Amino acid sequence: MYEALIRFLRQFISEKAAQIGALTTELERLIEYKSAWANFKRSAEGTDGMFSYLNKHWIA
Repeated sequence: MYEALIRFLRQFISEKAAQIGALTTELERLIEYKSAWANFKRSAEGTDGMFSYLNKHWIA
């Protein structure tokens, strides 16, 4: 599961970076980056909670 998550994140981040880089103005890039970072941070916190639960109840 860990390896699949790593592959997904690498591809997602690469695509998001290309999408942000294609924007025409610095302001557009900054706004999109801020939004993407907030979403990424929220998702990372949820993923951390999920893996913590799995480690506590199923693996350890």
